[in-house]
Amino acid sequence: MEIQAALTCEICENDRKLKWKCIDCGRFMCQRCRDVVHPKWPSAQDHTVVNIKDVGRKQKSTGTEPHKLDFTKLKCSKHAGQNSCLFCNSCGKLVCATCVSKTHKKHDLLEISEGYENRIESIKNEQKTIGKKIKFLIAATNKLEERKTCEQSTYEKVKQEVFNFERVLVEQIKQRTNQIVTELDQSLKTFTELVAKEEREAKRKERTLKEKRDELVRLTETQNAQEVFSFSESLEPTFEVNVKTSFQHIPIFCPGDLSNIEHGRLENSISKDIKLHVVTQFTIDTEAVNDLVSCPDGSFWVYNDTSRQVQKAIPDGDTLKVLPNVKLDMIDMSSFSNGEILASILESSNLVYIQPDKQKVQNSNFSVSPLATLAVHITRDEKVIVGAAEKGGWFPIQGPGQLIIMDQTGRWRKLFEVDNKNRPLFSVPVRVTTSSNSNIAVIDVISNDLLGRIIVLDDGGKVLNIYTGNPEINNEHCPFRPMDIVTSQSDSFVIAESYNYFLHILSSTGILMQCLDTKKVGIEQPKSLSVDYKGHFYIGSEKSKQKSKIFVLENF
Repeated sequence: MEIQAALTCEICENDRKLKWKCIDCGRFMCQRCRDVVHPKWPSAQDHTVVNIKDVGRKQKSTGTEPHKLDFTKLKCSKHAGQNSCLFCNSCGKLVCATCVSKTHKKHDLLEISEGYENRIESIKNEQKTIGKKIKFLIAATNKLEERKTCEQSTYEKVKQEVFNFERVLVEQIKQRTNQIVTELDQSLKTFTELVAKEEREAKRKERTLKEKRDELVRLTETQNAQEVFSFSESLEPTFEVNVKTSFQHIPIFCPGDLSNIEHGRLENSISKDIKLHVVTQFTIDTEAVNDLVSCPDGSFWVYNDTSRQVQKAIPDGDTLKVLPNVKLDMIDMSSFSNGEILASILESSNLVYIQPDKQKVQNSNFSVSPLATLAVHITRDEKVIVGAAEKGGWFPIQGPGQLIIMDQTGRWRKLFEVDNKNRPLFSVPVRVTTSSNSNIAVIDVISNDLLGRIIVLDDGGKVLNIYTGNPEINNEHCPFRPMDIVTSQSDSFVIAESYNYFLHILSSTGILMQCLDTKKVGIEQPKSLSVDYKGHFYIGSEKSKQKSKIFVLENF
């Protein structure tokens, strides 16, 4: 079949009388190319050329199999005219005798055959990993399709309710009807666009992974070891395949009171009867989980104010195995999609990258000089939002706080400092998060005893709402002290209030939707929050009965 596929000489591409095959480079050739062209190639001086009639007999008589390759003629990529004799496991490359004597003398050296088998095994493992990721993407795409069908059905149902209710109203409120339908259409449009974007991205990643998988399959079957080593040297880990499958629901219609000629309104369906449900919990040997970031691999980044340690923690049963820590006076941290952690440090103008394996931090290009960094949040499209204030202590206030939006290079794109009446927006912006429509919610500390408020802005810096607590919970005896804020998968802002053991849930415009008592599900003093794209919501708590805990809840 291989000879039939090569209809013409693979060197001159003219002669159809194929008589020879080079065992080393795998080319079929005519008589002239065998005698004149092929011998002139510098790399082909030691190649073995056989009559195509003997190809099958040669393999049968010698017992040669496709993967029992001749490693004696692999050229050294660094020293011309020398063949590779070993594989440097430390550097991941083929080396000749000169390489060993000059550079690789004390390195982990293997026989080439062993290095080749190791590489093939790595390629096969990567192939399996890609297969799993493709399955994940296919499942996620199917889930998106289900969500589309469900939300489209809800859309049609709600739209019909709107029009049915319209018929009992007088003519003068029809204008309001059209306005509500427009809002509903916009909700569907926004949802459809978000889902379509996720679908396109999932399918793009699926295609990319399939192409890479096919290339890896081809490499495992090739007889060209040089190509395997050349490709393996540039082999990079595949990208993460997180796919968001939860979005803000199509709002439901709430009929108004006809006596007040109230047509009704569209309302986020999440506002109805949210309940906390703990799926599992982990204990961790630290004073408190003051800051928490969940990672795609199931691990956590945890920071404790008392010990001033940031640690990576890996689930091990119902406890967390803690890796070596990094000591620093951290204010806040957030993660990029590739897992890199960006953190703000007390009185520092630059954000830093945390490197736990080296037990140190590294400065980044994200600077708010001459101010000090406070809140840090990385958006879904990898923009970096940083809260900042004057150096020299938070209180008394020395100047207005700022909120700065930067691109991935650290370049400032937006700066929010004052409102439309030139009044300062912030005092001490210590936490920040964003919704899918780019609204920004900020925890702004306003006093030394950590009293705070939630300021919600649109993406242009216009104040949409300022939330200062729930009057039924917060008063002079139980003031509002927000500790952390995240955006749930349903696009609501969730605030942890550890002193009163409550979660406050706000709409993406900052309107209170519900308050949840965490004590009812056994969570005391919720200090920190985190959300992932797998449908999990995390709460970090203060030490209770000797150890702190991280609770895993069903998302909402």
